[in-house]
Amino acid sequence: MGVEKFAISFPPDLLADVRADAEAHGESVSGWLVDAASRKLRSVAARAALEAFEAEHGEITEAEMEEVRARWPD
Repeated sequence: MGVEKFAISFPPDLLADVRADAEAHGESVSGWLVDAASRKLRSVAARAALEAFEAEHGEITEAEMEEVRARWPD
């Protein structure tokens, strides 16, 4: 997989937090940001899938959510 470099700007406090967390987990800042971007895109895709499901089948009820929680506890 190839990579492309680009420059981004961060508020100093946020950048310091990103650097600290990346270092604490043995990652580069680039790797940390790639992971964060990937997670965000998966979240967006999951939200779109949920909205499509609910558009077709109706809103997920609290009873259905409780059933899921019972099967997959935290």
